Amino acid sequence: MKLKQQLLAKKQARIQPSQVVVKRSWKRPLLLALCVLLACGATWAFCEFVLWNKVPPELVGKWTVTEGPQVGATFDFYRGGTMVGRVNSDGNEAIVNASVRVEDKKIYSTTRNPHTGQDDTMVLTIRALTATQLTVEDGQGQLLKMERVE
Repeated sequence: MKLKQQLLAKKQARIQPSQVVVKRSWKRPLLLALCVLLACGATWAFCEFVLWNKVPPELVGKWTVTEGPQVGATFDFYRGGTMVGRVNSDGNEAIVNASVRVEDKKIYSTTRNPHTGQDDTMVLTIRALTATQLTVEDGQGQLLKMERVE
């Protein structure tokens, strides 16, 4: 009889699987999500600021021509490799959209000719580049001196 009571007591003492309550911590998924977000953010920042930069940071910004054939023209260089120029064309302002890349001391500017649909690439050689001054020489030897617009 004692043996039956002991077995019954053990049976009752056992916890049924359906009665088990598992407490799940919210900390682990949160930590995992934060790690994934941090990795994604770091990858995006590396690509955006290092891999996809085609223009050096010293050149990025707005420049105004102070000396040369296009006095008064402005050129906006963007770090993604685009340039927007506002130049004087026979007394009218013309807007020039170009894709640019810089290799060594040369600026390669590619525009699409609106009449022929052909891409034209112009090579400018950087003679001087400081925080406020930019001097470039075109293919015919003409110098363009520019100042940064604040």
